[in-house]
Amino acid sequence: MAEHAGAWYVEAMLPWSRASLLCVPVALAACGSNEGAEVDTSLGLDERPANSSCIGSGEFPTKLSNHACFEGDLPRVGAALVPYSVNAPLWSDGADKQRYLALPDDSALSVARSGDFELPPGGVLVKEFSLGDTRLETRLITRDTDGDWHAATYVWDTNQRDATHTTDGASIELDDAVWLVPTNDQCFACHTERAGIALGLEQRQMALEFEYPATGRTADQIHTLSELGLLEGESDDDPLVPPGDEDADLEARARAYLHANCAHCHSPGGEGQGELDLRASTPTRLTKTCNELPQQGDPVESGGVLLAPGDPASSILYVRMTSEEDSWRMPPVGSVVVDDLGSALIADWIESFESCPE
Repeated sequence: MAEHAGAWYVEAMLPWSRASLLCVPVALAACGSNEGAEVDTSLGLDERPANSSCIGSGEFPTKLSNHACFEGDLPRVGAALVPYSVNAPLWSDGADKQRYLALPDDSALSVARSGDFELPPGGVLVKEFSLGDTRLETRLITRDTDGDWHAATYVWDTNQRDATHTTDGASIELDDAVWLVPTNDQCFACHTERAGIALGLEQRQMALEFEYPATGRTADQIHTLSELGLLEGESDDDPLVPPGDEDADLEARARAYLHANCAHCHSPGGEGQGELDLRASTPTRLTKTCNELPQQGDPVESGGVLLAPGDPASSILYVRMTSEEDSWRMPPVGSVVVDDLGSALIADWIESFESCPE
């Protein structure tokens, strides 16, 4: 179950549509194509959902309830959208997130040379953000049938009955904070072509055991996607260690956090300034962090380096994560609340260094 602001959480998926919930093992007779079939309990889903309407395009209606990927008077994700999760979620000011993907019939995710899973033309990605029972926004990234990418954000009305499309961003007043909704341009500040546009769609993020709400079964996510024809091929990348797993190796946890939260910009060819390479696949000694001077200013009065062994306070990598000054704070968009547990993890990791790794 998800925990709220400032805590690690395991992302819980919202239910599929009421119609899709009928197709569970105890009610196979109600699902024509599965009638009399033996259930493969190694899979999270019984079959690939048919999809004739939730197809990626650059057209976004004013109201979410009118979007082809959603259904019902109180719009919920349609039956074509498959829920998924990741090992190391991006910090989003403590919000709970539910992720979904939809692919056109007879298409699949493919494995790019980078190891990322590539969304085919016509694919749709949905991410819903909420705090407690309050839905804040629903974001879509779509790839039209020509292969072009589009993004849209829907802000939930105060009565929680529908969401309205915005391109200019918004501010949502909460009890003790403000939730900032990104503009369309800000979406693509992180979802860059170099980063593969669709962040999180990769073997190291999606190789995990996931509980599928439609069936109640927990199954290997990669195996399920592959067997249902939603994924063609696999990469050799090792799964990321969940950063919140305190029983796991500290180095692996910290590197997973940096991969999920920083590497989409701070990697070769990325939008981030400097020469950092924070991808999990890059050995720490080659990340160009340890005792490296900054190339974009120094927020440490006594003179800092990107990573000072044993000294988080002199490590710009950590200082930028915790800074209250907008000009220094990382990430520059998408967050206004410091991730206390994430920054504590990075501090513990830096303290573990006696010297730079060779």
